Amino acid sequence: MENKPFIHLKPSLVQNLNHQSLSQNLEKISDIEKLNTLNFLKWQNGISLAFRIRSLDCFLDPKWVNSFPMEACKEEADIFREGCNQVYYWIILQMNQENQDKFYNQELERCDPAELWRKVREHYASSSAENCANVIVKIFNLQMNEGNVLEIISEFWHLLNLLCMIGPELFKEDILLNVMAFYSLKLLPSLLQPVANNVYQATKLSGKMPTLEELFSEVELNLSDNAQALKVQG
Repeated sequence: MENKPFIHLKPSLVQNLNHQSLSQNLEKISDIEKLNTLNFLKWQNGISLAFRIRSLDCFLDPKWVNSFPMEACKEEADIFREGCNQVYYWIILQMNQENQDKFYNQELERCDPAELWRKVREHYASSSAENCANVIVKIFNLQMNEGNVLEIISEFWHLLNLLCMIGPELFKEDILLNVMAFYSLKLLPSLLQPVANNVYQATKLSGKMPTLEELFSEVELNLSDNAQALKVQG
């Protein structure tokens, strides 16, 4: 007797939810960096894209998950339930230990990946502002002197990249970079202020702000030239 097609699951999704296919699909996207307090946006985008490419993003949609009729035929319901379980646990496994302890619920009657996804996004949306504030404080606490310029520049870039990564909903990246370019002028020790001001004045004539790359490249070049001159004199 010919098997009737499933009513609630598309054939392509059924194929992806085949136990072996699903395991292989999830294994292929397991190189996403585990969720921590600073990489939520990158983590969220990575998982969303990975699931979308493999047509598994429906498991992140609460309307789709909650509307699936559990009175569907047993085979179809079993496939759906197995998909929910695998996607739920895969998301949990893409978290660091702190987040696993926070979001994993051992007492669930059934795994609901869409609800898990909602809770994670809700939690990190509310903490983005706090995380940004913490990074900004670290930036403003940087103290640069003539002996640690390159070290502080490196730390400044690191913190700025974190700020761009965790707070895109709070400000536009181009505005943030302009603000930080002005701030970096004030951060430099007095010995290097003329170098920074030269870069600023040169770019100002062209009607634009100096980029941080232009500013720090000139500072690093100046330091390198000074070091070479001292070496020759020695």
